[in-house]
Amino acid sequence: MKIDSSTWLFLVLLAVSWWATMLYDSNVLVKKDIERLENEAVASQFILSTVLELSVTFNEISRNNLRKRDASAVASEAVKTIIKTVIVGDKCAAIDAPRDATVELHNHANRIRSNAISAHSSSSTQ
Repeated sequence: MKIDSSTWLFLVLLAVSWWATMLYDSNVLVKKDIERLENEAVASQFILSTVLELSVTFNEISRNNLRKRDASAVASEAVKTIIKTVIVGDKCAAIDAPRDATVELHNHANRIRSNAISAHSSSSTQ
């Protein structure tokens, strides 16, 4: 059985068309992968930009809190200095209050607060 040139041409054409079909199919798959990866990249960029904006916001809040705390500490020191300069000549200023007295004053203040809270809450429940 002898194969003529037209049969060879047909077989070559069949092989080339099969190869072209395989290339086309793989090209379609690659394009789908590229599209999926581009969508993932867009989503990742959105998430990253949102996280960055939140980080900036949290840093600003933290910075403002630190400034307020520092300003409060400075103001407290200024008040302490003013009080010390005003009462420096008073004879009671040099005497420390007894520890028991300060503890009792704190306890008394806490009792007043707790009584005020319980009296206020009971009147609202009636």
